[in-house]
Formats: sequence, C-alpha cells, structure tokens
Amino acid sequence: ELSSGAHFIGLVNQDTPVVSFKMAFLGGSRLEKDDQEGITEALSRSWVSNTKNLSEPQILARLDELAAGISAFGGRNTMGLTLTSLSPYLEDVMGLFSEVILEPVFKENVVRREVTQMQEQLKNRKDNPAQICIRNFSKTMFENHPYRLDPLGNENTLRKFNADLIQNYLQEHITGKQLTIVGVGDFDFEESCKYFDRLTTQLPDRILKS
Repeated sequence: ELSSGAHFIGLVNQDTPVVSFKMAFLGGSRLEKDDQEGITEALSRSWVSNTKNLSEPQILARLDELAAGISAFGGRNTMGLTLTSLSPYLEDVMGLFSEVILEPVFKENVVRREVTQMQEQLKNRKDNPAQICIRNFSKTMFENHPYRLDPLGNENTLRKFNADLIQNYLQEHITGKQLTIVGVGDFDFEESCKYFDRLTTQLPDRILKS
C-alpha cells in the first residue's frame, strides 16, 4: 500500500524488455447518474488527447518516438489508464504518463469527434438484433441499478456532453485512495513504488461512494 492509500501490485519478469502498467480508479457506469449516461465511455475516448503542455499530435508523436502506448479505459466499475513501454524508455514514458493523469485538458473538438462516433455506433446498433436483445436484458435485469444504463449513452445525454462536463466529471471521480495499480514486466519494483507514491499523493485525497 502506498502512502496515498492506493495499492500497487507488481510482477517483475525480465524475459523481454517490455513493461505494462494499468491504473484503475473506482468509477465506470456504476457511478453514472441518469443524465450522465455514457460519460465514462466519452471520457475514456478523449482522455489521452491533450495536456496542459502538449497537444494531441504532440502526444501521439512522442509515443511513436518511444514505441510506447498510453490509453484510457472505462467499464462498469472502473476507469483508468494503461501504459506499455520498452523498458529502456520507461522513464520518459512515465513522465508523459504523469502529465496525462495530472494535467489532462479536454478540447471541444476532440470531445465532439468522439461523441459523434458514439452516436454513429448507437444508430448502427439498431440494425443488430443481438445488441438490442442485450440492451433490453440489461434494462430488465438491472431495473433499479446503474448497470441498466447504456455504456454508449443515449441520444439525449450525448447531445449535452462537452469538454467542460467531461473535465469536471474526471476531476470529481479521480482519487489517490480508491486506486489500484498493477505492473508486469521488466521494471524496478522499488523505483516504481516511489514513482507511483509521488504520483498518487498529488491526486485528490477522498473516498467515493460506490
């Protein structure tokens, strides 16, 4: 357990010079309200785009130079970030990883681009009987539970999403306490503990109700 209250689990394997970290916060559709349906998906699609100091093209170019990957995810119970890097470049990649976590900036054009893709997916799903069946099953099975909400949102909520709304949602739900980090691969366990300890102590110190 780190000083922030976060948990770090690591498995060192030096067979190949590759390392992967996953940082998962409590979140996902379980914490969405009815008027926020789909916001976790919109967040995960637009999170790794801009930071205080870097634009989306600059981030992508830097990741390409380092042969690394940083991506966001969101599900029913969690949301977070994943990092994959060659171990010789890990220090540089983790610097970029810190910036994406601590200083993300959501641009209106990026959010609108991703929301438009979600709207198209909703339209296309109407032609898929299996997907319609799954959605009806979820709404019936979880009638009074947030799991009834559609991860892709609905036409009404998607129209309301904007950069400020998603930025605020992230800031309200990110915390250094209810956070689990897992690392696998060729990395120094003690140094990684120190890095994530410094990183997570800069996150808000609060407990979210699940």
